[in-house]
Amino acid sequence: MHFIEVPTFDCAAHVEELYSLDESNFKDIRPVYGLVFLFKWTGDDERHTTESQDEPGLFFARQVIQNACATQAILSVLLNCANKIDIGETLSDFMTFTRDFPPEMKGLAISNSETIRSVHNGFSRQEPFVTEGKDDGGENQDAFHFVAFVPFNGKDSGSFQGKRT
Repeated sequence: MHFIEVPTFDCAAHVEELYSLDESNFKDIRPVYGLVFLFKWTGDDERHTTESQDEPGLFFARQVIQNACATQAILSVLLNCANKIDIGETLSDFMTFTRDFPPEMKGLAISNSETIRSVHNGFSRQEPFVTEGKDDGGENQDAFHFVAFVPFNGKDSGSFQGKRT
């Protein structure tokens, strides 16, 4: 496990990086408010469509900028557990401001938030996707995408994949 602190949002949560989903990995980090997975991106993201993103009270933002899937995945978890933890004034204000926005406008609001952009840029890589393998100028490199899963109203929300069209 690897602990990652994000103090800029003044949020009462932290992120643990797990390398296995064995039950023993979760015993010391409960409660778990959501999971963020890293998937190989194939471009065929329609196959995972879920209708729960339209559920009232569920925060979902469509990703409108290329290099923000990890940031949006973490925001999806935080903004959907705001009634369980203190997400801080910045994210509380953002959630209130965007509450009635459609997913596309929420995505634009994320991209236009100076605070969110600053936090994102402080942690992000300087490329649109996480890649593995040797650098061959972009040829033959695998691309990956972060997807969040959160429980909502007592059930699994499905995935929050902001790249869906």
